[in-house]
Amino acid sequence: MVNFREPRRQVRLVAQLRCGEDWCRIAITNVSTAGLRCECPDPPALGESVEVRYQGFSIIGSVQWCEDDEFGVTCDDMVDVELLVAGSPEVDIGRRALPRLEVRFPAEFVVGDQSFPVVVHDISPSGARLSMASPPPRGKQGLIKWEDIESACTVVWSGTNLFGVIFGDELPAEPETAAMPDAAEATAGLALETEADGAVPAAKKESDDRRGTDRVGVNWTCEARHADSRWVRVQLSNISKSGCVIGWFAGCRVDVALYLKMPGLSTVKAKVVWKNDRRIGCQFSAPLNEYVLEHLLSDQPA
Repeated sequence: MVNFREPRRQVRLVAQLRCGEDWCRIAITNVSTAGLRCECPDPPALGESVEVRYQGFSIIGSVQWCEDDEFGVTCDDMVDVELLVAGSPEVDIGRRALPRLEVRFPAEFVVGDQSFPVVVHDISPSGARLSMASPPPRGKQGLIKWEDIESACTVVWSGTNLFGVIFGDELPAEPETAAMPDAAEATAGLALETEADGAVPAAKKESDDRRGTDRVGVNWTCEARHADSRWVRVQLSNISKSGCVIGWFAGCRVDVALYLKMPGLSTVKAKVVWKNDRRIGCQFSAPLNEYVLEHLLSDQPA
């Protein structure tokens, strides 16, 4: 009998698994373009949606089988196996497991007196994932620059058009608020994330000022979905006329279209403009009318 099963590559990669709101450490023991075989002491349940992170990679999928401490994940998108296993084994996984923010903005990678245009795809205080036509080789040192930010960095993995760097000195603990370029489309909702983390000035938290501010901290339960998901309940923690912040759920990537059902409002179309390990920033396809927003705020608890 001919075996049409796709060849799998035997590996031993220490990674992070997200299931719901919880993270744990796992080992990836083999990989193909369509799936992963993993080990951990307490495997997720059959059918559970999960996210696996290794180095600069984020792999979304669902659990297809479980047996003792092993389980198999079928991936939503094709996995670049060669690029995945090319990650540096010397990199401290714990350091790379710092929260990452998916973005998309232009920057420069500088080596000596040469400057190369790159695009930043995700970033954390300790490193970033970048793309360019001909990525530098692993071990190459240089500078990454955008606006008034400049940081020494070292290439820790390099693929066809993507490469990952670690910074010589960590960026501020909230890179999404301290280091993002104002002009980048992907940061259209980043100020929402700052306020959702509790960084709103005290004056903005007063109930009398709820209708006079651009962004309002709330605690609403709403429903959200994208093209590949069912409706799921999420917490909406911040809203303005142009967008909102909701809780993380599987399958959301930057630029993915979303549909949101908020209390007292018909379905609203939006797109993901940023995400991190806990939340998703959404930009509405059409701004909410200010009177509609005022009505929502008057009807719902803050």
